[in-house]
Amino acid sequence: MIKPEQNPQVRQGKYGGSIISKIRGLSRYGHRTDAFDFLTGRVQEEDLSENPYVQSGIYLEKTVGKMFSDKMGLKIRMCNRTMVSKDWPLAQAHIDAKIQGEDVGVEFKTASEFKKKEWSEHMDPNPRIPIEYRCQINHYLYVSGWKYFWLAVLIGGNDFRVFKIERDEKAIQEQIEEVKAFHENHVAKGISPEARTPDEALYQFPFADETEESIVATPLFLHYVAEGKEIAQEEKLLKLRKDENKKNIQNIMKSASVAVDPGTFKDIVTWRNGSRAGIDTKALQKEMPELWHEDRFGTTSTYRTFKIIQGE
Repeated sequence: MIKPEQNPQVRQGKYGGSIISKIRGLSRYGHRTDAFDFLTGRVQEEDLSENPYVQSGIYLEKTVGKMFSDKMGLKIRMCNRTMVSKDWPLAQAHIDAKIQGEDVGVEFKTASEFKKKEWSEHMDPNPRIPIEYRCQINHYLYVSGWKYFWLAVLIGGNDFRVFKIERDEKAIQEQIEEVKAFHENHVAKGISPEARTPDEALYQFPFADETEESIVATPLFLHYVAEGKEIAQEEKLLKLRKDENKKNIQNIMKSASVAVDPGTFKDIVTWRNGSRAGIDTKALQKEMPELWHEDRFGTTSTYRTFKIIQGE
């Protein structure tokens, strides 16, 4: 089960709302190189049609839409077509719905209870929403040219909230200029963007050269290494401070599980019992050597370890 606009073939090489936060380096679920590889066809977007979270989101979309219509007193029309920007045809939008008779879009979302703090209260005049959705709706406002969008979210299955996302022309223009620059400097030229995080760098270069390739450090490289050593020393001192602080708190708490604020009586520190199950590999090897030698349950993983050598 998949919506037509979620088909990777429809989105390949186009700039839809869900990829914008990655391009801007603001997504918690991907990065600029992800976006580059998809836009240039180097990788195919993962097929999520069988993903239970995606499926439930699709099913719940109509439910959230009906809740929005009933609670807000607004008639909506569900949309399944692709909108294309008149200004820049590579930009497209796949909106969930629009208000009947008005040029106003509606976006429906679901979120777990654990994500509750990422959202403002219902109808907050200055809504706080996840940055990925802010980028998405600003992109939809750019493509559509409309004045505002409604955003409706169902949190934890029972907490329904609605927000009015007004058009911010400055933010919209800054965003689309950044996206266009990404296209011109990277996608159009086939030049991968420089990594902005260690995770993105590891994604780009997952394996070291098997011939143990070495490079000669440049002055800029030496500057970064010196800075890295300085940061490592600062981290060591901070860890000592952190351990000292933790010990002081624990000495006061003793066997107590919780410490509360004297004014609000809300928890401010917890030190509770816990347990974690694990496998004693040495005992397993001793008791069942035939399984151990057959290597039926062993796994091998590869990785790259980064280390700045501190010296003497």
